[in-house]
Parts: sequence; structure tokens; C-alpha cells
Amino acid sequence: MSDERKPTISELLLQKEKDGKIVFATIDGLMEQSIDEFIQQPVEGMLYDLNRDKVTALHLAQTDPRGVNDFAVAVVITRLVNDLFTLRAENVRLWSALTSAYDLLSNSPNTNIHDWEAARVEWVIDYEIASLGGGE
Repeated sequence: MSDERKPTISELLLQKEKDGKIVFATIDGLMEQSIDEFIQQPVEGMLYDLNRDKVTALHLAQTDPRGVNDFAVAVVITRLVNDLFTLRAENVRLWSALTSAYDLLSNSPNTNIHDWEAARVEWVIDYEIASLGGGE
């Protein structure tokens, strides 16, 4: 007989979170996956794997009030993911425009290249901070 205590479900979930993983229930039992890998799939797949897709939530709401919040979770997560993709696309567009402008101006004989290089470095730093979720 082992003296080692089995972790509670709460302890397991918290430890896996610290390890960069999520745990979710499936028909075959608990499953764990790296959060970085999990979020690479389309939002519909994430919600489905978590049993929080809109169809499941609407069905559950017929008999269980938790289905109402599950539906709200699906709507919020979908919106956040879509907003994230929109922001990423905008960042790519802005980066492309800035790079093009820098290339044009840096080849002009009347441009002080040191001023443009300093501005570009500052913008790159701001861009990286924003990409990491920081900044204003």
C-alpha cells in the first residue's frame, strides 16, 4: 500500500495549468494537451472539444441553466478569437506599409537615414510589445 496521496481534481488541474497544459473531459475520460497546441485549432474545434460549442450549449440550455452561460462563453470566445485575428491582420498590414515607406525613404538622397532608422527601431519595439499583449 502506498502512503502517497492521490491529487484532487483541483490540484491536478492547477498543476497542469502550471505545466502549460489544459485538461478536459472526453467520452474516453480526461485528456490533456498543451495550451499552445490547443489554441492553434479553429475556434469551433476548441469549443467543440470543451463541449461549449453553440449547438451543445443550446441543447443543454433546454434542461440546465448552465447551458445559458455555456452559450455566452461560446459567443465571447468566438468574438475574442475573431478580434485577435483582425488585430494580427492589421499588424501585418501596418508592418508592410512601414517597411515599404522605410525602403522608399532610405533610398532617397534627401533623407536623413539615421532619423528614419531610429524611428523604425522605436516602432519595432512598440510592435513587439503590442504583439505580446503589452502596451496601451
